[in-house]
Amino acid sequence: MTPLAQQIQNVDTQLDILVAGDENRVAIKEYEKFFEQFFPVVWKLDDSCKKRKVLKSIPKEYLDLQAELVNNFKNDLSATKSVLRILEEKWQEDDYKVTQDDSFDNTIQAMKSLTKMIVLANKEVWNTWTDYLLDSFNRTDAELNNIEKIDKYRDTYSAFVKERTSFKSKVSNLPAEIDQIKEVQELSNRLQILMKDVDGNLSEEVKKFLDCIDDVIKGKKAPLSLLTPEVLKWIQDENEMSSFAITRSSGYR
Repeated sequence: MTPLAQQIQNVDTQLDILVAGDENRVAIKEYEKFFEQFFPVVWKLDDSCKKRKVLKSIPKEYLDLQAELVNNFKNDLSATKSVLRILEEKWQEDDYKVTQDDSFDNTIQAMKSLTKMIVLANKEVWNTWTDYLLDSFNRTDAELNNIEKIDKYRDTYSAFVKERTSFKSKVSNLPAEIDQIKEVQELSNRLQILMKDVDGNLSEEVKKFLDCIDDVIKGKKAPLSLLTPEVLKWIQDENEMSSFAITRSSGYR
């Protein structure tokens, strides 16, 4: 081969390498785009499906409340399967160039829509069930304030407040494991037992009496005028006689 011909061949080889390098850079860039945009959506969809499976462990009647959502879910599921099949065909034909095809964006949007639908259904069934549990044992702040003032209930009050805080923390997020549902149910049962025999619905006379003896500014004392027959009966009924004493207080107002 003449030197000129050899030089031409070398230049041609270098050009081929440059072109191949440019194509590789384009391919790498498109692969990165595919992984960065496609797989985070897939992972979110997978996470919502796993949580849906876990939620099937709660009582069936709360799942049955979602008939309309489930029908919409089935429609979105069918649409997502269709666009995924199209994307797969395009991938086999065009490889990394599929990111430039409408099927790529369509699939991502379909999966996002399906994920949103499942997340909505998951939250609704979880909130409905946990709200029901909360209603089964919860007390208003006013009731709890009254319960705290009764000596025999103070330990119960402290345990209840602590357990209720734990309950609200556990139900603030969707469960990822079946054991978390069991924990919430068991916690609800304990809270119901704590409040089972607690009477926080006090009459106005009793509340006025308790407010007075718990008032630090007033020295945690109450005038005898507040010890009405109704208050005395309540003290006797609640076996609280040993919790109070009558003392003479000169200058008490």
